Amino acid sequence: MIKRAFLGLSFLVFLYSCDVVDGNVVTAPIGPGDSIVNPFSKSVLLMEFTGHKCGNCPAGGETGEQLKGAYGHGVVIIAAHVGTLAQPQPPASGKYTLDFRTPTGDELDEQFGASVSGIPKGVINYIEYSGTSLVLPEAWPEKVDELLQEEIVPYGITADMSVNGDILSLTATCEFDESINGNFNIGAFLTEDSIIAWQKDYRLSDNQDIEFFKHKHVLRGNFYLPGNPQVLPWGLPISNTSFVQGDKEVMDLDIQLDPSWRQNHLNAVVYLYDQDTETILQVKDFHLSGEL
Repeated sequence: MIKRAFLGLSFLVFLYSCDVVDGNVVTAPIGPGDSIVNPFSKSVLLMEFTGHKCGNCPAGGETGEQLKGAYGHGVVIIAAHVGTLAQPQPPASGKYTLDFRTPTGDELDEQFGASVSGIPKGVINYIEYSGTSLVLPEAWPEKVDELLQEEIVPYGITADMSVNGDILSLTATCEFDESINGNFNIGAFLTEDSIIAWQKDYRLSDNQDIEFFKHKHVLRGNFYLPGNPQVLPWGLPISNTSFVQGDKEVMDLDIQLDPSWRQNHLNAVVYLYDQDTETILQVKDFHLSGEL
């Protein structure tokens, strides 16, 4: 297919990721213009482990954004800031004072060992490759491309969101398009896009501390059952284990909003998780004001 050939040869040259808005890096717009997505079209989750004091991480983030630019809705990105390179500095320092870390990200980091082994690294659909789920940025395109050869899957995800005070409520629906047996979870993360803050970039010869850096897909936490906040990186189990074509599973979830989060930049990442294989089968992202 044309898209596959494009990925293999040329897309790494043109598109860029986490934007710098102080003139150091010129970036291109990303993402397709269409707003309606087939809920059964295959999408892949790239969990990118990063940190604002990680000077190698902007290059890794660019690889993720190149994939987003090439595949559009087929790639869903979450940037989890983890480890010592994500620790904030004291307010008096004047830079790196924001704390992007979350309990959800810490749990994922503990499970996959990203910050211990060194970031940037990524996890793709939680899949294990040769004894580890961690994948270096240069291998992300190949792994994502392999997964997206399957263009339609028998699990479709849709979602609706509403805000009531400081609570963002999400109704996630998973529809099955064929008869399937299995032990599945439904879960959802919340991300915030386009946060302008400090970032270190070792590729810069002079000042490697960038003040006006655009952080994308920043993990803010996970949704949970109403009134029961928990760290849930793997989702919540569906009670049924046998499904036929047309069956739908609906789960109502909440997350408490921080006043500093900008609602027009918030996105819910909803996924179907297979307990038996410990992998994500399908994922979709939804903007608070409408589907991405």
